[in-house]
Amino acid sequence: MSTDSEKPARHRSFEVEAEVPGTPEEIWQAIATGPGVTLWFTRMEIEGHVGGKVVADPNQAVPSTVTVWEPPHRFAYEYPEAAGPHAWEFTIDTQAGGSCTVRLVDSFYVSDGDWSNEIPTAPDGWKWAFDLLILNQTHFPGQLGASVQAMWPVAGSFADSWIAMRKALGLPTLTVGKEVATSGSDVPTLVGRVVTADERIGIVKVEQPATGLAWLAAGGSSEDQSHAMIHINLFGPDAEAVAAREQPIWQAWLERTFPMLAPVKAEATPA
Repeated sequence: MSTDSEKPARHRSFEVEAEVPGTPEEIWQAIATGPGVTLWFTRMEIEGHVGGKVVADPNQAVPSTVTVWEPPHRFAYEYPEAAGPHAWEFTIDTQAGGSCTVRLVDSFYVSDGDWSNEIPTAPDGWKWAFDLLILNQTHFPGQLGASVQAMWPVAGSFADSWIAMRKALGLPTLTVGKEVATSGSDVPTLVGRVVTADERIGIVKVEQPATGLAWLAAGGSSEDQSHAMIHINLFGPDAEAVAAREQPIWQAWLERTFPMLAPVKAEATPA
């Protein structure tokens, strides 16, 4: 008689699609190169050929591998997980009016108990990332910039964490079109106008500390623990210097504001 632990892994997948301003070549640079994908998703290194390495975490034991490389329309890579390969495939299709449809298929294998919390929220995470990609292409088309990325575990659900994070930044309820500025004696500076907002995310087109886009969010599916997340893209001649200065400031602020009260539970992530 088989036990639950002997049940074969099940294949799961989901698809996310968005219309993104720009030519296929511009969007390819944003999706299939390390500097490009860093500005809307996470820091990555990508070797541009089939068999090339894709590294999202310098500490990971095994890199992902490029399985499809067809510029500027199709790019795929996969990571060898125990239950079966986790694969991501992007396609870029030209549309009328100077935009392209970007489609992601995220596919993976799960055993009972694996990904039980993450699966329902993973498509939302990619949709948020695509929102930032669209805004980058809308407001700063074709521009390379520098990114500040900080994340820290927070006790409570994502809804509670978002409220706590927003209040700690001295921000009111975010309303699209409203001018906002962080406030507080030890709060990092952000000044700009809200372009996207909901119950767990806000994107602000910022003027300070430099021109760019700030993505503020609370993520996770557990009622006991979530994550406060900061992703700030900066553009202009001083972007790299400003980002290098702001990175440790934001990480230190998160750690100081939301002290860890218990060990962090390991979580599977889609990249």
